[in-house]
Amino acid sequence: MENIIWVQNYQSPCGELILGSLDGKLCLCDWMDENRRALIDRRLQKVLHARYETGESEVIVRAVAQLDEYFAGKRTEFDIPLLFAGTDFQRTVWNALLNIPYGKTVSYATLSQDLGKLKAIRAVAAANGANSISILVPCHRVIGSSQKLVACLPNSGCSIWNPLADSSDIYQSPVCNLGIFICNPSTIETVRFL
Repeated sequence: MENIIWVQNYQSPCGELILGSLDGKLCLCDWMDENRRALIDRRLQKVLHARYETGESEVIVRAVAQLDEYFAGKRTEFDIPLLFAGTDFQRTVWNALLNIPYGKTVSYATLSQDLGKLKAIRAVAAANGANSISILVPCHRVIGSSQKLVACLPNSGCSIWNPLADSSDIYQSPVCNLGIFICNPSTIETVRFL
């Protein structure tokens, strides 16, 4: 029997996300314009033996409300039940990401060391990049050892601000799943999140 992953789009101030849930747990919160979108979709559908169907679920409604609060600066933690679809190693990395506090960043090397896998920095980075639950599982809080952002997503229209760089250093580049976003830089309203 094939499962159903209920999916719904969510328009954040930084771009459109797709949210997905299965069995009362969020399994997907990812950027629609992400160039790895098809890979993530195939992995979720294969691992969870499921197909996507557009619709709403209780967990998606809760996720939307909490994302709204997050982008409004009123929430720093999420309490949505999560469903990770990946290898044991990927799930270990994604669980470790949940321990990075709001407003803090760690390097890939530090994350690897914390996991007891110091020589697996590239594998940790790959698992971080394979995260299908962006924002709630804060892969954007992991940066390079140089304290710089190291990977970006195309065509989002947002600027990236690195809190570890000089405050006047605003990068005119796409949404980055490893950075802090400042959206709508031409308006007074901006969104910064860690």
